[in-house]
Amino acid sequence: MKMHFGFSYIGLIFLLMLFIRNIIWSKNKLKDYDKFAKNENKILLLFERIGED
Repeated sequence: MKMHFGFSYIGLIFLLMLFIRNIIWSKNKLKDYDKFAKNENKILLLFERIGED
């Protein structure tokens, strides 16, 4: 059985959109972002951390 791995342009576009958005966000955070981050919902923060792993 021969396997063929193709290339997905849609997947590439999707990944580029994710990376570009995150790069822009990291360079242009809100002025008081740290103050707002302290008040973040703990359950949503937990789900975010689980999703990172």
